Amino acid sequence: DDATPVSCVGPTYELSGLSVGSHSLSVTQSDLAGNVSEPAVETWTTELPTQVLTPTPIVSGTLRVGQTLTVTPGTFDSGTTLSIAWLRDGNPISGATSTNYTLTASDLFASMSVRVTATRSGYQTAVVFSSSTDQVSRGTLAQTPTPTISGDSTFGRTLSVATGTWTSGVTLEYQWLRGGADISGATSPSYTLGLSDIGERISIRVTGSKSGYTTVAKSVEAANLVVPATIAQSSTPTISGDYVN
Repeated sequence: DDATPVSCVGPTYELSGLSVGSHSLSVTQSDLAGNVSEPAVETWTTELPTQVLTPTPIVSGTLRVGQTLTVTPGTFDSGTTLSIAWLRDGNPISGATSTNYTLTASDLFASMSVRVTATRSGYQTAVVFSSSTDQVSRGTLAQTPTPTISGDSTFGRTLSVATGTWTSGVTLEYQWLRGGADISGATSPSYTLGLSDIGERISIRVTGSKSGYTTVAKSVEAANLVVPATIAQSSTPTISGDYVN
């Protein structure tokens, strides 16, 4: 390897102490008369030994947005350092390097897997992958309260809705209904009763949506039918003039 001649008697020679990398060995043979043969050259590459224990990681958990997955790397050789990378459709997810990973909206309909890199001094680095999971499905909103309506169901008065506390990050949409049919343009948290509402029952539908989650709609009806308003001030009429028989 270092081009230093070595005298050897016999057809074999033991190599030892070689560093990692490429090597070559040139061999010549001489007879009793001193005649030297043409050199025979052998080249090879010396590599680090491979690690013995390289198990396949296992991913567990519910494949739904908002849920947490866990990887169990398995048992590697003693003295091994493990590095974990979560993969979405085979691509590393930035910052996802712990044994636990919470699924986000970006993971919806993707397959998840884990890459484990095992390093050990004096050995080749080992890289193993878990099996890919099935596709991630939509999450389920944890808090979807039924709304309540407050206000007087009288013509000219205003009804309001209280939505309660929904899951953080949910966007709410409102739709007021008259007799079960949507009222055009009535999409705010309050609604002022008009002539068309008299004799009808008013209700509201509150729809909660969040990226990566199943949309939820909750409805509630006002307690009473809408009634006409009464005149605030009135007086008893009087008759004036002479009565002639």
